[in-house]
Amino acid sequence: MPEEAVVHYNVAIALAPNYAEVSSNFGNLLLREGKVAEAVPYYRRALQLAPGIAEVHLNLALALSADGKRDEARAEVAEALRLKPDLQAHARNVGLM
Repeated sequence: MPEEAVVHYNVAIALAPNYAEVSSNFGNLLLREGKVAEAVPYYRRALQLAPGIAEVHLNLALALSADGKRDEARAEVAEALRLKPDLQAHARNVGLM
């Protein structure tokens, strides 16, 4: 993982702790790097700040699924689709349906 990116995300989170997108994007970076368990709290934080972002629910579902937490993942997929039904094809494409 690019260590410089980690530094920048930590600074951004410190400067704007209530900005959900920063936490979500850091979660995305961690997930891409295979740091599934580390990504989950950042997605959860983003959803505390902005629970209506369907894509974050879907990304959290990906992380939970990769971590073997299938029931929690299914609940997040259901919430993502409730918020934004047109994500169904994407959820299917990434193996969440």
